[in-house]
Formats: sequence, structure tokens, C-alpha cells
Amino acid sequence: MELMTVWLTHKRLTFNEDGDAIQVDSDNKTGEFSCLLRATDGRTITISTHIQPDALPRFHTHYGSLLKTTMTQSLRKRDKKKEKARLEAIVLKKKKMLEGITVVGPKRGNGRRKRDRLEKARRKLEEAKKRMEQKEKKAS
Repeated sequence: MELMTVWLTHKRLTFNEDGDAIQVDSDNKTGEFSCLLRATDGRTITISTHIQPDALPRFHTHYGSLLKTTMTQSLRKRDKKKEKARLEAIVLKKKKMLEGITVVGPKRGNGRRKRDRLEKARRKLEEAKKRMEQKEKKAS
């Protein structure tokens, strides 16, 4: 079985058969247009058709059912355990960021390296807080 990609375009047809553009008054919004549907593989095969306004709802129901049947075969279920674990890790990281790190221990002697690691982690956490605040400012 050969896999192939198909591009679909679905847009309002605003031209007559003879090639003239249809003029619509801005006051008159009752003008119904047919739709132009094109399908192509990007290389050689191109298919196009006109869909009349009265047949449009029926076309959409058939088109939707076709998409559902073809997509359900290729889609797979989400792994909710991984998503939940990822969200819990994000919440834990934010909680840790808000709590901060308390640096304890002697400046010299036994425990000095542990204190140095804690100070380094505290500086790293402060930088992460600043980056997070900057992202929030850009987002708002």
C-alpha cells in the first residue's frame, strides 16, 4: 500500500461559468454562492468540483463522516499517564520555584560543598524566576 498526501481546498466560488466576477451589494447579504472544492496530490492529479448552496449541508455531513472514518484508523489513543506525569512535574517545578531554596550549613569546614551546591541552585532558581516573569510580561 502506497501512502500519499492529498491537499484539499474548499472556498466560496465568486465567478460565473463564463469567467466574470460576481458583484454582491453590501446591503444584500442573501446572495448564495456555490463552493469550489479542489483536491490535489501536489504533482499531477487535480480534481475540482462545484457544490451548489442547497446541497452544501448534505455534502458536509458526508465529508465529515468520511474524515472521521479515515482519521480513526490512523489516530492512536493519547497516553494519559505520561501527560499526567508531565503536568505533575510542571506543578512541582512551579511550587519549588515559589518556595525557594534556603541555604544552611557552615561557610568553612565540613558541609561547605553542600552549602555551595545549595547557593548555586538558589542562583539558578532566581534566574529561572526572572525568565518566567519576562515570559509572562510578553504574554500579557
